[in-house]
Amino acid sequence: MIYNKNRMNWSSILLFITTSTFFLVIYIYQKNNIIYHLQENQKLNKKLIFYKNQASSNKGSIIGLKRADRIREIAEEELNMYFPQPESLKVIINE
Repeated sequence: MIYNKNRMNWSSILLFITTSTFFLVIYIYQKNNIIYHLQENQKLNKKLIFYKNQASSNKGSIIGLKRADRIREIAEEELNMYFPQPESLKVIINE
């Protein structure tokens, strides 16, 4: 009888340790999984901020390229174009 009670006690202890270990492994796995996804989320947020800043910078460059004086400056510097000064013409009107 004592032998049977002792065996039952060891059996319950072994079951408790096995169950506890199983749930501990699941808990650690889930915790590591959450930490990994949080890190990935932070990386994606940093990329989002970078690309938003880059898009904003590109919009500023496009706005700067729409001005006539900026177009003329780029054409003179990079394309070596020459823009002559406008001539003033005298118009005589006979009435």
